[in-house]
Amino acid sequence: MMLKVCRGALLLRILLVVWGHLQDMYSAVKYTDVDYFVFTDAARYVSEGQSPYLRPTYRYTPLLAWILIPNIKLNIMFGKLLFSTIDIVNGIFIYDNVQCRFGEDAAIKSLVLWLFNPITLIVSTRGNAETLITLCVLLTVHYHRKSSYFISGLLHGLAVHLKLYPIIYSVVLYTSISNCSTLFKSLKPTTDRMKFVVGFFIIVCRPDLCQLLVLRLAVCSRDIPLPRDP
Repeated sequence: MMLKVCRGALLLRILLVVWGHLQDMYSAVKYTDVDYFVFTDAARYVSEGQSPYLRPTYRYTPLLAWILIPNIKLNIMFGKLLFSTIDIVNGIFIYDNVQCRFGEDAAIKSLVLWLFNPITLIVSTRGNAETLITLCVLLTVHYHRKSSYFISGLLHGLAVHLKLYPIIYSVVLYTSISNCSTLFKSLKPTTDRMKFVVGFFIIVCRPDLCQLLVLRLAVCSRDIPLPRDP
């Protein structure tokens, strides 16, 4: 059942991406998010070995520009298809998290609610990058639930690096690592809590390490030069 829902949701997103491309070509009212063109222009600068911030109004992480280099090298719809696929992955993680706590029926309902929600459908297919931040948050919860606190800290740091607002989850994630009866004990450092904190600050304080790793995974040919250090 879960796979059928995911296949249907992916097909619907592909159709919306194609529809959006045609609407952009023939209609005065554009389907594509204006930020998507900003991302693509920044990716063009990066593919030429320049800073993405040469593009006016680009105020996002360089990671996003590097990830979208295939928009320039392959096809401009690559990013939309990527964000749509990530949206399906987000639904799978939602399904997994709900299933382990509330059972199969609630998990399927949650999956359908996410994948066929008009907001999530439109956001991903218009080329909005919010699906990336959502994925990092869901991965943080996933590894937190499995008591892999160092990894959850890394992922939480990446989510905050991509966009600041996930930082509001920091205190809840930190205090939930062990059951404590008092506020003081819930804030007291433990080995597991320090693993989470260290993982978080590795990314937040040294984002260049994560950026370079993602760049090397994302670059699809050796003729794309590495960007200069900011």
